Amino acid sequence: MIHPVRIAHRGAAGDGLAPENTLAAFEKAIQIGVDAVEVDVHATLDNRVIVIHDATLDRTTDRFGVVKEMTFDEIREADAGSWYGAQYSEERVPALEEVLDLARHRALVLIEIKADYLAERVLQNIVEMDAVSQVIIQSFNQQTIRRVKLLEPSIPTAMLMGNLPTTPSRVRARKMVRDVLAVGAARRDAPPGVVGLDLDGQRGGRHA
Repeated sequence: MIHPVRIAHRGAAGDGLAPENTLAAFEKAIQIGVDAVEVDVHATLDNRVIVIHDATLDRTTDRFGVVKEMTFDEIREADAGSWYGAQYSEERVPALEEVLDLARHRALVLIEIKADYLAERVLQNIVEMDAVSQVIIQSFNQQTIRRVKLLEPSIPTAMLMGNLPTTPSRVRARKMVRDVLAVGAARRDAPPGVVGLDLDGQRGGRHA
C-alpha cells in the first residue's frame, strides 16, 4: 500500500493554526506530524532568498512594497503575523536558511521558486546549509527546473502546471509526459485543488 505524503502548504496555515509562510506555521506543521513543509521563495533587492508567497508584502504583512525592490533588513521590519492574530506579532518574513534549519532532520522542505533567475541563489542557500538531502524543488518555470537539474542533479524536482483539463486527451497526456521528461523533473505537481495532496488551510491575509 502506498501511503500519501502529508505536505503542509505554506506551513500549517489556516483557521486556528498560524500565519502562512512563517516560522510559527512551519513549526506547528512539524508538530502536527507532516512529512514535508511547502514554502515559496523570492529574492530581495540585496539578493537574499526569503520565504513569502506573493511578490509584494502587501497581503501578509503590515507593510507595502515589492519584495525585489526592498532589502532584506527592510523586509525584516515588517510584522508578518498580526494580520492573523495578536499572538503572532513577533513573526517576521523568514529567510530560506531559517526554514531549512528549523526543518532539519524533522521534515522535508518543498521549495517553490516563484521568481525567474533564482535557481542559483536557492541552490547556494541549500548547499551552504548542508540541506541537499532534505529538499525538493518545484516551479512553474521549465528553465528553472532545467537549471536545478544541471547544477544539482541529486535534488528531486517537480514541474508545476496550471489548471488541468477535466478529461485530458491521450495526445495531451503524452505531451505532458514528454514535457516532464524533457526538463528532467522527477514528478509533476499542481496547485492544491487540482492534483496532489496538501495539508492546507484557508489562505488569507491582511489585504486578501
